[in-house]
Order: sequence, then structure tokens, then C-alpha cells
Amino acid sequence: MLKAFTGHSSRVLILPISLIALYGCGDSPNTVVDSGQNFRIAAGGQATYSGASVQMKATLTNQDGVEKDVTAEAIWQSLPGITGTINEQGIFSSVNNLTGVETVTADYRAMTASIQVEVTPRADLVGLWPVVANLQAGDALQFRCAATFQDGEEAWVTEQVSWSIEPGLAASIGENGLLQTQAGAAGVEKVRASYHGWTAESEVEIQPVYQNRFEMVAIPAGEFLMGDANGRDDEKPEHRVFTDAFEVGKFEVTNREYAAFLTEALRKHIVLHDGNLIIQNIPPYRFVFYTKIPDNDRVQQFFRVVRGDGIDEVTVEAIPGFEDHPVTYLTWYGAYAFAEFYGLRLPFEAEWEKAARGGQQLEYATTDGTISNELANIAGLAGRDAYVRTAPVGAFPPNPYGVHDMSGNVAEFIRDFYEPDYYANSAASNPPGPHDIWDIFNRRERHDWLLRGGSWQAGPDQVRCARRFHLIEPHDNVIITPTDGFRVARSLPD
Repeated sequence: MLKAFTGHSSRVLILPISLIALYGCGDSPNTVVDSGQNFRIAAGGQATYSGASVQMKATLTNQDGVEKDVTAEAIWQSLPGITGTINEQGIFSSVNNLTGVETVTADYRAMTASIQVEVTPRADLVGLWPVVANLQAGDALQFRCAATFQDGEEAWVTEQVSWSIEPGLAASIGENGLLQTQAGAAGVEKVRASYHGWTAESEVEIQPVYQNRFEMVAIPAGEFLMGDANGRDDEKPEHRVFTDAFEVGKFEVTNREYAAFLTEALRKHIVLHDGNLIIQNIPPYRFVFYTKIPDNDRVQQFFRVVRGDGIDEVTVEAIPGFEDHPVTYLTWYGAYAFAEFYGLRLPFEAEWEKAARGGQQLEYATTDGTISNELANIAGLAGRDAYVRTAPVGAFPPNPYGVHDMSGNVAEFIRDFYEPDYYANSAASNPPGPHDIWDIFNRRERHDWLLRGGSWQAGPDQVRCARRFHLIEPHDNVIITPTDGFRVARSLPD
């Protein structure tokens, strides 16, 4: 908090971020304040970024409160004049690709006012999530906006962007990016986020009754025992956990579903097909890759790219015969982005295990809690399991909650990150995992991704509901395997 002074009295002002106004006192040698008058500078914005312009306004306020705009009559100057300049009309223009602090002064009839302007990096691109979503009338949806800046840094800017919605008949959006739908309304709304001259757009379908594009199973709120007192060290201690109600995918996400996602993401320029890589094109996590198409090193190729006549006519197709197999050969980012794209998410670890237990504290996520090749796609071939690798989703009976393939088929990426001793410190209610998912920008260190459920090549011990796995990712984000996939989840409204 700073204090602004005149020659007669002082008042406390809370000044905008990045704009620090400095006013001279009456006894300052280079500032003269007429009796009963207050001369000041106001800026037409809360921050200035490189390559942008901001209108400064010089005002003179008399003792009776009458304010006069003297912008055109003032003499303006910016020092040191390296990162920005100001013209005779009081328009401050910053230099592109330069950052720093400029002191802007205005002289008017022997009075001087100053303001310090911090020029920050300009956003190079913005990304808005979700990109497409469904929502039931009366429910709310939190949008998030991220920016990549000229210096390569990334940050969430959700509360700094300008939000708009069109046509705005079925929903409204607040300054913090929270979309609120109207009860009983229906229709399609376009949400826009504008920041540093960039605009990102999302589409939301408001429905009288929510219809998820994926088959989901509702898991009720309540407690269950998480972990295994007789299991591995990272499964201990066994502890009681409460979760709110949520939905989880009835099946693992398939090659067909992932191909449709990539097609839409390519056409919306959310991702790029660069060589044989599918790469994210917007923040956050810009330039990380999801998968490889084609990849000649694969034993099996599950996708192909078909290009049409137009520049945006790109279609990703699942290889015939594998459309309904769970998607594999993708990174955690590729799983995370799929869920966020549709306004969903990956399940938290506690949610995953609760859904796997089937409401009956099962050891295995099968129809009766036992394990065999008749009940799950695991190592070996026998009974119902005639699959050398992945099986089509739903080929084996569900667990008591109605969820398929949570033991075997593919190991599943989890929203949480892996820490072996997390259970000793985790919260008893809705544990969020050991790290903040929203605060992992620009990471270049090794990271351990968490997977649950085991895969088609795993034995009985590895497909227990309590079993935890971690995938060690080096800094270059290149780990993809034929055994790892994912399913989506969604919090249920209160």
C-alpha cells in the first residue's frame, strides 16, 4: 500500500498491480501544488506488456472536487525511455520484446506528477480449457486460461483475462472464468477469453438433462478402506478415506474415441502433427507430445492420419479391428489433455481405488473380487482371455459398481503424482495427491507418473485394487508403452 500526498493533506490509495504512482509533496523542489488543487496521472489499465500501448490521463482536481482533464495540455516524458516512450497525447507505447520499468512524468503549470510503469513480457499464445463441453442447465463450469509468454514461461491467467459469452441466453460467465448456466435453459454458448491481444474460444452445450459423450458410472459419496495392510510398503498404511460422489468412465478410453479427439484437436489447432509426433500447440504444457503417428518401432499401429484437400482437413482414424481396444502408446499429457478438452478429468487415486473396490472392499476389480483369465485380461491365455495384448473394452464382466477392466487390460494414468509414502500423510477426505496439478509449469526434472490397475501382461499380484505403479519420466517426455491407457472422471454437482 502506498500513500499519495498533496501539499495540504494525504490520502491512502490502493494502486493497480504493475503501476506504481508517485506524487510529489508541496516542499519538493520539482513539484508545485496550487492551493486546493491535486494533480495526478491515471493509467487506462492495470498492467502494460511489451509491444502494447496504454493511455495515460493527467487530471487536475480543484478543492470543490471538480476534475479537469489536462492530458492534451500536459508535457509528457518517459525515462529512461528504453522500454517505452510516451507521445504528446499521453499514449505510452512499450517496445516489443523488452521489459523493465519506466518513469512517466506529466508537467502542467509548474505542477508535476509521476507514475512508474512496469513493462512485463507479452503473451505469445493463450489456451482455454475445456475446449468443448456438455453441461446440465443449472450447473456451473470453471474455465481456465493459460498463457505462454515471450520469454517461454507459462502461467495461469484465468483471473486476468477478459471474459465474454455469446449469445449469453443460457449462461453467463464471471470475471474469474466461472460459467453459470440458467435453470431450465438449453442451447450452445461460445466462451471467449481475451488476453494481450490473443483470443481463445470454447463451446459449451447446455442440456436440460446432462448427457456425457462417454458412458459413465456414478460412484456414491462415502468411506472405504484404501491401501493394503499386508501389501507392499507404498500401499501402507491401510486407511479410511471419504470421497464425494463422482462419475468414472465405464470403460477405458478407446482408440476410436482418442482418434476422434485428435481429429477435432488438430482442426482447432490445439495440437500439431509434426513429423510423427502429435504435439500440444497451446498452453499449458505447450510443445509436450501426446503420441506418435506413425511409429515404425511399434509392434502394432493403432492410428493413421488421413489428409484431405483443405489445410484443416485432417482426420485421425483408428486402425480397423482395434477401434474398441483401449488407447495406449500415449503420455500422461496425452491422457490429461483428452479429459480437460471435454471438461472432464483423470480420476484421483482415491477415486480410482474406491471405484475398483466395487463398494465391497474387493481385492480385485472383478465381478466377484477374485482373479482369473476368465474374469480379466491378464498375463496368460485361458478361458475368456484369448487376447495376446489388449482386449476390446467391456470384453470381461464388470465389477459390482458396473465398471469394466479396472484389473488388467491396460494400466491407467491417474491425476495424482506418485510418492511412495503419501498414504502416511494424505487427507482423510478427498485426498488431492502430493502435488498441485495446477502448478507444474516448465518442469524439466524427472517425474514419476502414477498408474493403477495393471495391464494385459501383469500377473495376479499386479492387478490388485491396492497395487500402485509409477512410470519414471525423464526430462524429454518420451516414455510411451503398449500397456498404459486411462479412463475419465467427473465430479458430480452438490
